[in-house]
Amino acid sequence: MARDVHDVVGHSLTVVSLKADSAERLVDIDPERAKGEIAAIRSLTRQSLAEIRATVAGLRITRLADERDAALAALADAGIEASVPDDYDVVDPAHRITVAWALREATTNVIRHSGAQRVDVAWGPTPAGGHRRRSRAERPSGGQWPHRAARAARRGRGPSRRR
Repeated sequence: MARDVHDVVGHSLTVVSLKADSAERLVDIDPERAKGEIAAIRSLTRQSLAEIRATVAGLRITRLADERDAALAALADAGIEASVPDDYDVVDPAHRITVAWALREATTNVIRHSGAQRVDVAWGPTPAGGHRRRSRAERPSGGQWPHRAARAARRGRGPSRRR
């Protein structure tokens, strides 16, 4: 249960933080859009509270379609271009909840840790007798992930810090 609460809270707070940043940037230049972001924050926090209550009560059921929509919205809010399939029938119904949770966790990790500009998600049936794992990441032009470059710069090893 602790892991479920962590996943719900972590994902929700990541998206709330992105929307708050967006609202702050927009408040002076486009007050109507800023109001929209604030309304989205209110809605998301209410939804998150309901999810936490359901998780604690042991009633948490995640739908793959809902998580796909939430992932696309969160990635777009973070400025990350995304491709997430909508062909749910290729995922065994017995595994859709697990895939939905994996999608939620992956979305949070991409937003918080990757520095990615684009993410492509794929799912499908597992080949008979085996596991299908495939992931692909491409470095942005320049050869180093932005978060690693920033970390190296803080430690005095990056190109942005001169000695």
